[in-house]
Parts: sequence; structure tokens; C-alpha cells
Amino acid sequence: MPNKIGIFIDVNTIGWTLIEQSSKEIIAMGSHVFSPGCENFGMGRREISKKFNKRLFRLRRVRYARIRVRKIYLLKILIKNNMCPLNLSDLKQWANKKTLPENNFQQWINLDPYELRAKSVHEKISLHELGRILYQISIHRGYRFGERNSKLVESVLKEGSVEDGKVGFAEMRKLTRDETL
Repeated sequence: MPNKIGIFIDVNTIGWTLIEQSSKEIIAMGSHVFSPGCENFGMGRREISKKFNKRLFRLRRVRYARIRVRKIYLLKILIKNNMCPLNLSDLKQWANKKTLPENNFQQWINLDPYELRAKSVHEKISLHELGRILYQISIHRGYRFGERNSKLVESVLKEGSVEDGKVGFAEMRKLTRDETL
């Protein structure tokens, strides 16, 4: 007669028993207990996945890569419109080897974008200077992650903070007379 196997499956264990059909004797049995999939198991909110740190580092890598791709994409547009001193081959070199080209790119990066923005209000600026302003704006776009939905940060941005010496954008608008920073 054939043997029978009994299997017991629980949340974190699997148990099994092999029984001889004719004599009803146990031939073999065993169990396997799976380790918990989190650290601080059974501690409520303190439980964290074992993959948590791995996921954090992966998200940082992805974020950095996306920022880099956006910079390269913007530089391609600036190069095509003659707003950047690079050419496409220099950009490919910078994208692949992460080394800056030897030409005027470093001088272009060293231009003060805030000074150029103030200059552009009153006089005409060159295409390269306008490209530098756009590049700087693209780098500083968006919010820091922790500040997205904070009402405190919104009020500090709007009204300012006397303790920190920060001027809000309403006061800054009066100071600059709606021109530029």
C-alpha cells in the first residue's frame, strides 16, 4: 500500500508527517519555521521590513539618476539653442564618464545666476547667460521631501521667521518691487 503524507501549513511554519498506510505508523515527520520578515517582530510600530534599508538606498540611487537625466536633457536643449558653451560630444563624454570637459563649461557654471537674473531685469543678456539662469532654476526646482505638506513651512515661506532672520516672499516682493531676487 502507498504511504500517506499529512501537511500542516500555518502563517510562518510548514509541518509534515509521513505515515505508513497499512500499519498506521509514523515513518518520518518534521517542520520548517520561517523567520519573520521584519525586525523588532511583535513590537507594533517599531516593526520594520528587512528590506527597508535596501529600499531606502535604491530610492536614493533612483532619485540621483533622475536628477542627472533631467540635467542632461536640459543641457541638450540648451546646446541645441546655443545657450550653453558645450557641444553634444562633450555632453556625451560628461554623461558617460562623469568628467567635465576642458572648455568654457566651468566658466559658464561659475557665473552667478542671481547676479544674471538681477542684470536681466534692466538690460539685455546673452543667450549663454540666459541658459545659465535656466540651468540654475532647474537644479533648485521643487521642495525638499519633508516640507511638501507642512503648514509651518508654508507660513514661514509666506510671512518669514524673525528668529531665523528669514524674510517671507510677501515682504521680499515689496522690497524688490516685483522685479527679481
